[in-house]
Amino acid sequence: MKKSLFMAAAMVATMAVSVVFSSCSKDDDVVTPDIVGVWEHYDTSGHYDQSKGEFYKIVLTFNADNTGTKQTEESYMVIKDHLSTWKDSYNFTYTQKGDRLEMKMTMTHFAGSDPVVREEMEIGKCRVEGSKLYVTDGLYPDGSKRETIFTRK
Repeated sequence: MKKSLFMAAAMVATMAVSVVFSSCSKDDDVVTPDIVGVWEHYDTSGHYDQSKGEFYKIVLTFNADNTGTKQTEESYMVIKDHLSTWKDSYNFTYTQKGDRLEMKMTMTHFAGSDPVVREEMEIGKCRVEGSKLYVTDGLYPDGSKRETIFTRK
């Protein structure tokens, strides 16, 4: 009788330990999306007037070695019938942990003929659904967040 009682208690204790040490962490549920490749965001909404040729475009290239480039291009009317376009390109390194994406960019601008180098960090969350990459980045002064949708090229 004592042996049966001891065995039953040992089985209950084993089951309790199994339940206590089983993982139920939210980290296990977060999948790190595969973002390697080229992604494009093209915007003609908001203050951009597509009928006048205005737009804003971002192309992100993520390489498998955690490096990449961010190319931006914007075209808008400065004065009537005069379309102004500018382009920038930045190199970056990135890290991912689950849905967290950090991009560290090094930017070089010129003040006259002198180069000015600065680093900038962009931190956000990302998810991939089919051919779409959704990036939600930083808080804005009003507390809002911005989600940018990219399409795989």
